[in-house]
Amino acid sequence: EKERASGGERPRTAAVSLARPHAPRFELGWVGFTCWGTDGAMAAMAVQVQGLGRASSPPLSAFNSMRTVDSNAAGEMMTWGSARSFGRLKGLRGLRFTVTDKVPFLFPALLVSLQHVLVFVGMTALVVSTAVDAMGGGKADVARCISAALLASGLGTLLNVTFGSRLPLMQGPTFVHCFGVLGIVAYRKSQQAEEEAAVTFEVLAREVQGALISASAAQLFFGASGLARCFARLLSPVSLAPTILAIGLTPFASALQGVLHCPEVGAVQMAGILLFSQYVGALGRRPSENGASRRLAWLANAETYSVILPALLSWGIAAIVGEATGGFTYRSEASALYCRLDRHSLATEAPWVSFPPLFFSLGEPVFTWESFLIMLAATVTATWESLGSYNAMSRVAGAPLPRASAAGRGLCMEALGSIFSALATAAVGLGSSSASVGVVGTTKVGSRNVIQMAALWLILLGLVSRVGAFVAAIPLAIVCGTLCCTSGLISSVGISIAQIAKLNSPRNLFIMGFAIFNGLSIQTRLKMPAESSGGRDVPSSLLQLILWEGVVNPLVLCGGLALLLDTTVPASGSDPIEERGLHIWRREPNERYQHVFFLPHPIRQFANWCLRPFKKASSTRDQC
Repeated sequence: EKERASGGERPRTAAVSLARPHAPRFELGWVGFTCWGTDGAMAAMAVQVQGLGRASSPPLSAFNSMRTVDSNAAGEMMTWGSARSFGRLKGLRGLRFTVTDKVPFLFPALLVSLQHVLVFVGMTALVVSTAVDAMGGGKADVARCISAALLASGLGTLLNVTFGSRLPLMQGPTFVHCFGVLGIVAYRKSQQAEEEAAVTFEVLAREVQGALISASAAQLFFGASGLARCFARLLSPVSLAPTILAIGLTPFASALQGVLHCPEVGAVQMAGILLFSQYVGALGRRPSENGASRRLAWLANAETYSVILPALLSWGIAAIVGEATGGFTYRSEASALYCRLDRHSLATEAPWVSFPPLFFSLGEPVFTWESFLIMLAATVTATWESLGSYNAMSRVAGAPLPRASAAGRGLCMEALGSIFSALATAAVGLGSSSASVGVVGTTKVGSRNVIQMAALWLILLGLVSRVGAFVAAIPLAIVCGTLCCTSGLISSVGISIAQIAKLNSPRNLFIMGFAIFNGLSIQTRLKMPAESSGGRDVPSSLLQLILWEGVVNPLVLCGGLALLLDTTVPASGSDPIEERGLHIWRREPNERYQHVFFLPHPIRQFANWCLRPFKKASSTRDQC
């Protein structure tokens, strides 16, 4: 107003705020504002646009230039972007949105959620098609099972994000459950070969359905009875680091092999993610010391969309080259499968709208103790992988490490999702998708609201089967190229979790090194006699199958060896709790932890009221 009265240039915008000293200041495109309040909570911000003469909200393009201007804590990550942010978190730096933040605009949130959907649906199609092909199903069976798996994954993701672990993790079919299906198929075919009887797809699907229901019921009991809490309290950063590192290294051979089968598509995806996330996005994150760097601020969005932009480019290349060459006829049949858009003719076989029957469409499930033991071994491995994924995602998404109660709730919701998947005849069970950890770490958006939107996308794709089949027909080379860029990030997160413990302790260094080296060595050494099933080598005897599913796995071997040594080898320092890194779980849950992991207040009150007769002594740490 003084400048206007004196004839000076009218300011375009003015931001009214009462800022605390050294509060982080941010730029929202055309408006600068400051975070203030207790624990960094943002209060209301009044923005008066002088040119319009009225208050207005930032336009949609303002999200595209949202970035940090300065920070007063070089080693800490600042949360921002929503009115419910809870201040500074000690975690990875540079996150645009943490687990409790809400993306302020709908369209960017939909685009970010679509990145998770593209990677997730491609892996779902691969897992389900592998399982159905091994059982002898046709193209129509593959399309129907993929639609059922997408619907079950969407519902399972909503359950886990809202009522379970409350972390931004996708729930869907995993290769661990797929290997369980392959084990049941191999065992049943070996038994039927002796009896000289034919094994049909319906018979195998009913037996797999019964195995999934019984094994998921055991997982539900493990999570709800308190056994999961007891087991989770044994875990420490010393044992979690090898576990998460093994999760990230699991697809290292198959992912690169998929890229080499179709480099014109997979290599473009890899180069695009690397370019957008590390180089182009870095140009927009430079300090705004001059006008040129301010004009490049919009390039920071390349990091946020660093998965979907290369995917669309690679998808277009696959469509153009495939149409021009008649379906990649210049390549071998095995390599062309990684390049083609519709490997199983899903888009032509799937109906436009489908409602998967929830109650035994192929008949009543068959329960046998052999198939139950095989699937139970696979479920144990999936449970271990989920516990590692919870801690990895909390590290990437800017959340505290989850306590035993949050892990138990998450396992319960996973079990319910697997039971629903079995009822919908999806052929495989559900588990935490570790690919979500890599996508969040690459895009720097860890909001659980984005994952809830992705879950709604999955439900829509599961109901509108023709559209879901089109998305599921994404070339495998794109999925493999994405895994090559994101899986290594998961392993790096495991290394970063190890810094919670004392890394200058010879005990901790020996345990982690021994577990990683010998776990990977044992897994490659134990090559058992096998029969081919579904294009993979699978043992045929029951004992070998159980060991193959539950023991001979780099995740179980590395994590199990680290857990065994960490709980038995005495600490060398004066404070064993701090040396092992357990002090971070021994603290009482503060407001930040409650804001991330505690259930909404009405649900928490109702759950505590229901469990009151079974609780002898309740504490804040053990509440829901």
